[in-house]
Amino acid sequence: MKFKRFMVLICASMLFTGCTWSNREHLDELKEKAEETKAKKAQEETEETTTEDITETAENEDMLYLGDIPLISSEDSADGLDLYFQYDGDVDDENPFIDNLTLVNGSNKDTATDIYCSYSEFDESYHMFTDDDREYIYIDAELGNDYYNMYVFDITDDNAKFAGFFGHTNVYVEELDSGEDFSDPDNMLICNTEGVLGTCQCYDYYHIGEDGMPESNTNGATIFHVSSNNITSNESMELDIVDDEGNLTGDKMTVASGTTFVPVRTDQETWIDAEIDDGTVVRIYYEYDYDEYEYIINGKTSDEIFSGLEYVG
Repeated sequence: MKFKRFMVLICASMLFTGCTWSNREHLDELKEKAEETKAKKAQEETEETTTEDITETAENEDMLYLGDIPLISSEDSADGLDLYFQYDGDVDDENPFIDNLTLVNGSNKDTATDIYCSYSEFDESYHMFTDDDREYIYIDAELGNDYYNMYVFDITDDNAKFAGFFGHTNVYVEELDSGEDFSDPDNMLICNTEGVLGTCQCYDYYHIGEDGMPESNTNGATIFHVSSNNITSNESMELDIVDDEGNLTGDKMTVASGTTFVPVRTDQETWIDAEIDDGTVVRIYYEYDYDEYEYIINGKTSDEIFSGLEYVG
């Protein structure tokens, strides 16, 4: 339509200047100029649209993300966002320090407190679905030395509830030829570090429990690395006997002072299984003193009960 109006003006100009349709050469020139003007106009419009697209893309690229979920400051606008993380801090900070992390899901939100890490220390984010239609966000934060905290939010039915967190270690398990794996919510491979008999690394398989937190699929985590080379008891102990599958047999035995122990399995909370000199596997129960940072066995610290315990990391 713009081109037709432009040609009408050309014809009017021809009448006033004495130019006739018989002057084909001049008419072709005018028509060519009209085509050039039309093409230039179209090019300008295209460049303007492209600039807008680039600007919009740049704005999206500038946004921070935890996994595929946007992370914005509480000072920033959440217009157009339904599911996002929010922190208290400077909107222009490229690596904000986050002490509290809020997940907003529509009109619902909840906060994980006392996180205390910078944005760059957040690692992976996992969107988890269970067979009974529950939905969770797992978000990982690095603490250092391969130690991590995984924060869990329940977003089932458009909810937003902080379910808790759990610690783990992001290490490689040579015997499995695998690192940690959260791809299957019914069979997550998670590693951790145990300390009651010196530093030990273990792995276990988990499913998502009713509260959103991992629950073990086995009779205990398998210990695959032991830092201590010669763990020896300093006193005799009566201990439960365990079978090859990690089940209590119902029998007990008295283990003499000077016996060596090799850790093999643990529930990471109250007991650790160890193989002794004759190949029998026994169970040692313990508690952790959070005030003194000590493992307690039969009322004594683990360092009093055993010699040769080594701690690393």
